[in-house]
Amino acid sequence: EEDLLDTAWLQRLRRISQLQSARWVFPTAEHSRFTHGLGVMHEAGLWARSLYPSLRESLAAAGEPIPSEGLVVETLRMAGLLHDVGHGPFAHFFDDHVLSAFEAPADARRAPGKRLSHEDLSQRIIEDELGPLLRGLRRAPGAVPERDGFADDETLEPAWVSFLISKPALSDPGMPRWVRWLQPLLSGVFTVYNLDYVRRDAYLTGVTVGPVDAERLRRYAYISDRGLTLFEPGLPALEMFLTARSFMYQQVYFHRTVRAIDLD
Repeated sequence: EEDLLDTAWLQRLRRISQLQSARWVFPTAEHSRFTHGLGVMHEAGLWARSLYPSLRESLAAAGEPIPSEGLVVETLRMAGLLHDVGHGPFAHFFDDHVLSAFEAPADARRAPGKRLSHEDLSQRIIEDELGPLLRGLRRAPGAVPERDGFADDETLEPAWVSFLISKPALSDPGMPRWVRWLQPLLSGVFTVYNLDYVRRDAYLTGVTVGPVDAERLRRYAYISDRGLTLFEPGLPALEMFLTARSFMYQQVYFHRTVRAIDLD
């Protein structure tokens, strides 16, 4: 992981603002895409640990191969760390005003006509540039070797990470079922990255959004034969989070002065 963190691709994220134009309206919002990526990596690891027991049970019931806990945790952590690695200067503004002028690479797993985005660039960087480093990982962080190490025949495949971060979500029956079941954590109603950025951006802009109870969401989430599932008692925590995210868009991301700066 140290070699991966030291790559030029991740180092450049230190220079890209997480909040693009909003940092000129909220002067304390000086955090970078890199710090956000570290936060998402941590959040993804927490979710992987929490979901692994139910994931293992559901895979066993379906007669599917069961990956080691270390492989599942590290795959999600790497997806969290690298989900924004393709961002250009000014982040989403660059997507909307530069990348969108080009077509995304053809991909049989989605409908044609998609415009190029930073997620497409992230996928190419992960598979073409960072693949050897990802395949070289042998364990997830932790103090229990038999839990955190990969099995001898396991390798973290860059294609799994690329699949997890795709936007819109890809449909690929060829992916291992456990990867497909965990895909909503990077592309669903609530994700490990928006659970990070809503709290992080609110704190650094000084905007009070109310409680975001990620721990309660994790406690009531599990993997069933339908994939990522939420017990009914977790719905209030989901509703609070969605309300907080909506408030951040109203007050920060779509602030009138922020939008005016973007228009200029």
